[in-house]
Amino acid sequence: HSSNEPGRGRRRVTAYIEELGSFTPGVCNGPDLRPEQPWHEASDHPWSAAWASRADAILQELRSQEQRASLFGTDLWEVPDVGSGLSAGHSVSLVKRGIWVAGNRFQETRASLGALEGLRPYEVTFVRVPPRYKGPLHSGDSNCVLTAHLSLDIPDGRPGTLTVGGQAREWRRGGMLLFDHTFEHVLRNRSSLSCVILACRFYHPDISDIERWALLFLAELMEALQQSSRWRLASLIATETCGLGPTVAATTLDNRLMIT
Repeated sequence: HSSNEPGRGRRRVTAYIEELGSFTPGVCNGPDLRPEQPWHEASDHPWSAAWASRADAILQELRSQEQRASLFGTDLWEVPDVGSGLSAGHSVSLVKRGIWVAGNRFQETRASLGALEGLRPYEVTFVRVPPRYKGPLHSGDSNCVLTAHLSLDIPDGRPGTLTVGGQAREWRRGGMLLFDHTFEHVLRNRSSLSCVILACRFYHPDISDIERWALLFLAELMEALQQSSRWRLASLIATETCGLGPTVAATTLDNRLMIT
């Protein structure tokens, strides 16, 4: 879904929960995920200040892990995979779908993350933003997830900017910015060197634990379907059949090949 929302810019949502809000600007269907707005204030998320206070320690641990990797002739940083939600730079994943995936690395960062009361992370990732980069950093997602950026390193001290829904804020070392990445956004690195942020996509406070677990289950189910041969064939049919998405095409495939 996409729309232009007056005073808030363009918004793109790939998975929207209708029961929790209305995609029509200014219209709500019962309990929703308010406030649906480009920027969210740190004061509404008390854990953000505690996490920002750990920025130096988190960066120090990251640099230590980089050095350790170089001793073994490897690079800590990776190109983001398609399902990461990142659209630029290089990354080091810590949390995916609420599960710690960094093994025994970054134990101090893991401890600080676990001590943040009220934060329910979906993904946590170190992101290295290229020099002079200007563009989006996250792809559209569900309205049940928000994004936080903790700026860890800006080598030459030149603050960048993050513009969300047409509203720009400065991107400074040690600062925390919270926003809804389904709104059109542009990150600008003014530095001639790469900058590093810790990006966290976390569940909206109004999402209950039951809803969170249901969403995680659906995400796992969708991944399993997309890896199946049936889904791949359905996707091929979808590209050849005007107006059919993979789900509809899968039904067509059943009819053609008599798959049960």
